[in-house]
Amino acid sequence: MSPSPIHDRVPTRVDDADPSARPLTPQEYFVYLRVDGALSVGDLGETCGLSAADATAAVMSLSKHGLVIISGTDQPAGQGLSERPPMNPLPTDRHSDAGHGPSDTGRHPSDPGHGASERLPTPGRGILRTKPPPPGTSRALYDPSELEEDGVALEPERRLQVLDTFYRLGELDHYALLGVERDAEKKEIRDGYFSLAKVFHPDTRFGKELGSYKTKMEVVFRHLTDAYEVLSKKKARAEYDEYIGLKSQADGALREMEEAQELAEAIERGEPPPPSEPPAPEAPARPPAPAHRKPDPRALMNRMAKQLAAATGRHVSNKPPRRVQSAPPPAVSKEERLKGLRRSLRSAAAVRGSTGDIKKRQLAAAAEAEGRKDWVGMANALRLALAADPNDAELRERHLATKERVARHLADSYEHQARYEEEHTNWEAAARSWRRVAAGREGDPRPLVSAARALLTAGKDLHEARDLAQQAKDMAPAKLSPLIVLAEIYMQSGLTKNAKREINAALELDPKSEIVKNLQRTLKG
Repeated sequence: MSPSPIHDRVPTRVDDADPSARPLTPQEYFVYLRVDGALSVGDLGETCGLSAADATAAVMSLSKHGLVIISGTDQPAGQGLSERPPMNPLPTDRHSDAGHGPSDTGRHPSDPGHGASERLPTPGRGILRTKPPPPGTSRALYDPSELEEDGVALEPERRLQVLDTFYRLGELDHYALLGVERDAEKKEIRDGYFSLAKVFHPDTRFGKELGSYKTKMEVVFRHLTDAYEVLSKKKARAEYDEYIGLKSQADGALREMEEAQELAEAIERGEPPPPSEPPAPEAPARPPAPAHRKPDPRALMNRMAKQLAAATGRHVSNKPPRRVQSAPPPAVSKEERLKGLRRSLRSAAAVRGSTGDIKKRQLAAAAEAEGRKDWVGMANALRLALAADPNDAELRERHLATKERVARHLADSYEHQARYEEEHTNWEAAARSWRRVAAGREGDPRPLVSAARALLTAGKDLHEARDLAQQAKDMAPAKLSPLIVLAEIYMQSGLTKNAKREINAALELDPKSEIVKNLQRTLKG
């Protein structure tokens, strides 16, 4: 069965429309909670665990009740698709002394004095937006049972926000986490912080049972505070901007090389190129509605379930469907969207014509990229030319040399990122960056040791930490640092015999090392 005409349309919420005044079913209300102005009707069905027909019916019902507007439709007036109720003015009695930090006023961030509206603020752009996942992958980000945890004094919409944010902390930069633009003024950053503090600080539910949500809210709040502290200080923000700029460039280079590899493989197979779509444009964030318009979601769902059961004679669960999906990736900038579009156009042209035409065209592209010192573009063009003529040994050597040059360049960028992450005690991210440094510096044991130590400090995968340190030891058996890290990993794991072996090997290399002697004394207890 083909999708309905609105399957790919994107519904958006009507500002200030009150769902509590509409006779919604629990299923329709759950779909309403997931409408964010970026998910299509089909995406909403997939996200909520509904069939295409059920998702379409739910969205159409929400539209008829005047709660959402569906993009690209020509519904007649009166069905909620082309008419919007007038918007109430936004609350204006927000805190105005934007130059102060979290502790300047002496009030707790959860104090209502930091913002007049009690409605949950709209999350940052990295929290409730998504694109379809790659084929064969799942959107699932956390166990659905976490959303249904009993005895938690949080309404469903807030539970979703806590879980979606908590499980995406590793992917959100400071700006996306606070829901502000890269060029945001200090006051916008401060307002974003205090607005979200009202959602994520556990003291906003002081004395209430929060279950596993309490720890998650505390973790998110710490990240929010860290983001605010960095972005509210000129020097720290400049250093952070440099860091995420390098990260964006390096990640973009990796994406381009992966796309070039896919295209090259398509050329080698004589197939059309794989699709390469530019990133979807980001949807604007909605301002929070006034506090007096906020419904009680749990009570509403219970009431609607009883009404539906009375009308139909069937029992309807008031729990949302048991499928919970991941929060979407962070929104992309206009520049990144344009780059994606250019890559798509290049992809479409990359495999046109005979293999001879492809080779000639890509060699010209490589020369042009070399002239502007775009080593990534040069490597990609050479890879495509090589796919058109795999027997050109000289071209293969040239591509390999350029690829190695890119790897060295990226390694320098990732080392800069790793040192920033270490300085800010983001050890898990530092481990990832050091592993990427190692990939670009074959034969150098130092990034492997640094990656192993970062994992050890983070208290994460000690098996991987051991393997990385062992690789460094095999690569440089006369180096002391791999042995020290291995000993520390074994001590942390309780493997005293293995730790003793590495300590003894280290003492043979340097009997005077105080670090090794301290490890030996610690091991002996």
